[in-house]
Amino acid sequence: MKTNRLFLTLLLLAGSICGHADSDIAVGNLYFHIGNGEATVLGLADYSITELTIPDKVQYDEKDYPVTSIGDYVFSSCASLTSVTIPNTVTRIGIQAFCWSGLTSVNIGDSVTSIGDDAFYGCSGLTTIAIPNSVTSIGEEAFMNCTALTSVTIDNSATSIGIRAFKNCYGLTSVNLGNSVTSIGHGAFSSCGNLTEINIPNSVTSLGENAFLACPELTSVVIGNSVTSIENSVFDGCTKLTSISIPNSVTSIGRGAFSNCKGLTEITIPSSVTGIAYAAFYYCENLASVTSKIKEPFKIDPYSFYGISTNCILYIPKGTRDAYIAAGWTKVFYGGVVELEDIDDTRERMDVNGDGDVSTADITAIYNYIINGERSGFTRDKANANGDNEVNTADVTAIYNHIIHGSK
Repeated sequence: MKTNRLFLTLLLLAGSICGHADSDIAVGNLYFHIGNGEATVLGLADYSITELTIPDKVQYDEKDYPVTSIGDYVFSSCASLTSVTIPNTVTRIGIQAFCWSGLTSVNIGDSVTSIGDDAFYGCSGLTTIAIPNSVTSIGEEAFMNCTALTSVTIDNSATSIGIRAFKNCYGLTSVNLGNSVTSIGHGAFSSCGNLTEINIPNSVTSLGENAFLACPELTSVVIGNSVTSIENSVFDGCTKLTSISIPNSVTSIGRGAFSNCKGLTEITIPSSVTGIAYAAFYYCENLASVTSKIKEPFKIDPYSFYGISTNCILYIPKGTRDAYIAAGWTKVFYGGVVELEDIDDTRERMDVNGDGDVSTADITAIYNYIINGERSGFTRDKANANGDNEVNTADVTAIYNHIIHGSK
């Protein structure tokens, strides 16, 4: 919340609760400003009103004026106001228009194109919101601290979700983003403590820093194939995140992007990625498998993967081991580094005993080779399951991870 701005706003509203403007006309329960052939809502004339239907037009001096705008601050702190219906003539909902009000329900007309900054900030009783097709932009902190909000539907015209637009919406469990959304702002859904899943459509090209920071119940994320970068701390603290798909469009993974994602067990880094920042996967302590499809690895800070599982295996393309070592990738992958002919199919290498399956029988075969050498009936090459040219417990770990997590 922009504290200084809100403080100034409260000073301006002192003595004029809910936006009463003496110089403008009163019609029914509302004050309006008339100008340029249109009417703008300025506030309530009766502060006891609980349910409000804003008219689509007002009459002044024997002439009708369409109601096209809800002004800035006009219903701010109107605690008695619980329900509002906004007509189809309105195109704009102003800055802080309903912030800190008692709203539990709102019906937004299908001509609104913009929802202003902080428009519904702190409406702690608001439970659902349907944003119509006409809306193209959702302002900064528009629904921040709407703690009872459980679901949001954003239809197919909104192109941007503002900075911290839904931050601290603790009750939010589901979000349906329309296919026209191109940018999700900084911290847009941060600290939405009960959000479980999100599908980011292909239209999204910009995913802001901290967008899903501290969403501990988030378990699954699908990122559309137009996102080019995963910015700093986007999923930091999403402790139950177990599955995420990084599309081939992504070229960079930012600082702390997946930091403290303790539920993440495997990740595939597409060949399109050209940079991974410091602490990108910091303390993903259950990360047991990282598959990199990058054939010419760039230099990387070992702290990018600091704190991952001590058994984590790095799978890389065949013939790139030396390059990955030189680039600093291998320092924290204590489970070993595995070169693969076909990075999407490890079954043949892991099938040590040649029975067509990868199972604990292959682990037994490796132990047999470690103890008995060639007398075990297995060659060194066949027992070298992780491709590091040595046969030891790292090969056992490689097979174990393959059994648990499947083909890499």
